[in-house]
Amino acid sequence: MTMRQVGPKETQLNYPAEDRRHDEVNSSATYRAYMSASVDYGKLLITNLIFVNAGALLVFPTLLDKVKAGSLNVDTVTGAATMFVCGLFCAMASGFVAYLNFMWLGHQSALIANRKSFLAKCDEAMLELGPNKKTLGDLDKGILKFGRWIQRSFYLSIAVGLLSFMFFVLGCSVVRDDVLSHHSNSVINYFKQLNLALRVLSGSS
Repeated sequence: MTMRQVGPKETQLNYPAEDRRHDEVNSSATYRAYMSASVDYGKLLITNLIFVNAGALLVFPTLLDKVKAGSLNVDTVTGAATMFVCGLFCAMASGFVAYLNFMWLGHQSALIANRKSFLAKCDEAMLELGPNKKTLGDLDKGILKFGRWIQRSFYLSIAVGLLSFMFFVLGCSVVRDDVLSHHSNSVINYFKQLNLALRVLSGSS
């Protein structure tokens, strides 16, 4: 059986029920597959953000040895540690917000299912009754409320995850800049000493 779309002039009655069920099953399966893939990628990204920031903190005993040896400034190590701690906190916060997102999505799905079940039990005349109208209104309000929180938490989780990565990059940049600064100073001192030695040699000759 081939899938086809309903044309603008076709009505729902002209669209065979078997074709509708076939299309709905395919669409639902595709949606679940994409959702499953997005969840897997999201968990992988959050896990990697936690690992890179926590892993950066593990090298601080080595950086402290560099401070004692005079190769790094203590302010550099302190600043980088602050960046990595903030990055680790943001990564865990991103995971927690993502958890809230799925929890609210589950609540919204339950309300949508309840709404469909409620509509299936009531005809148009029954929906006009006060209690039934209030029940339907409460369900709609709940669905809209969770929809707003789902959207907000979705974007907030992404923003906090990006902030975690930015903290990691900034921490690495702080250490790199200090290392390059000390390295360039060492090179400059080397050439100064070499120039001084050449002058001494040329003067003695």
